[in-house]
Order: sequence, then structure tokens, then C-alpha cells
Amino acid sequence: MTFRRGFKAEADRVARDLRGEMGLSQTDPFDPFAAAADLCIPVYAFTKVVHDSQSIEAVLLRDGRVSAMTIFTARNRRAIFYNENRVRARVVSDISHEIAHALLFHPAHSVSDLGCAGIDRSAEEEAAHLAGLLLVPNEAALHILSAGLPPEAASRLFGVSEPMMRYRINISGARLRHARRQRRLAI
Repeated sequence: MTFRRGFKAEADRVARDLRGEMGLSQTDPFDPFAAAADLCIPVYAFTKVVHDSQSIEAVLLRDGRVSAMTIFTARNRRAIFYNENRVRARVVSDISHEIAHALLFHPAHSVSDLGCAGIDRSAEEEAAHLAGLLLVPNEAALHILSAGLPPEAASRLFGVSEPMMRYRINISGARLRHARRQRRLAI
């Protein structure tokens, strides 16, 4: 994915700002439930709100494909709904993704757009990138490599999936920075 010019720097600033407001360092685990509370965005499990309506449940949980979504309420306020039947690491990523949409001021989509071509793919990619930065900042990826933590242990420490941890380590530039640091130390 090619992002709009300046997006990665913007996303890094947004992630740093939110983490700072929450009192987190760049190497602390990120709690999306706490972040949503700080942002005054309520978070609900799907089954807690759809137990009485099979038609809504069919839209949200069909084949388990919907992991999380944001619904805009009165006066453009947001509420996040998530599929609690997913593993915890997936729930953490899903809620972080929805928080990223809010931080980036992405507009709402109609429920009929779910799973359709009508969803803005660039907005989804931006939210995925920012969610990754919230969960495992670039500095954390470098810290993980410097400490010699295997991805499995690092993923448990940060509460993310192993694929997410590997992705963040690979995309963050941490491997290159770590290799340069190692070469400097060897001299």
C-alpha cells in the first residue's frame, strides 16, 4: 500500500501523542479498552447488544467475518462494537483498528457497505498502520530486537498475535536499525 504523502509521520505523531496522554512509554503495552475510555468512546461486545435481534446478529456475525466496527451515534459520536468470540490478541487489534479510525477522523459508512467494495480501502490501510503503531511502536520493535526477545515472547508481552508482532518488527525498520547499532558496537 502506498500512503498519502506524510501519512506515516502523521500516524507516528498521533500514536506518540495518545500514548503520552495515557502515560505510556513507547515500550509499554497498549490497552485499547483504556484508550477508548480515555477518548470517551464506549466499547461493547456484539453479543451484549444483539442478543434480542437475529437480523442484526446475522449482519454482524455472519460467518464470523465481522471482527469489529464503529457505529456513529447522535451528534457524530462513536461507539465501538467487537466480536468477543475472537482470541484476545485479535480483539486487541480489532479495537485498536477502530480507535485508529477515530484518531484519523475517518467518516462513517452505512451498514450496507459491510464487506462490500464501498468501503474505503485507503482508510482501512491507514487505520491498520496506525493500529500497528499504537500496539507496537517502532521504538518497541527495536527494543524487542535489542533485548533478543523472540517474537513469541514479545507478542505475549504486548498482548498481540505473533503475526502482528512479526509484521511490526519487519515494517518498523527495527531490523536495519538494530543491525547498524550492532555494527557500530563491533567496531
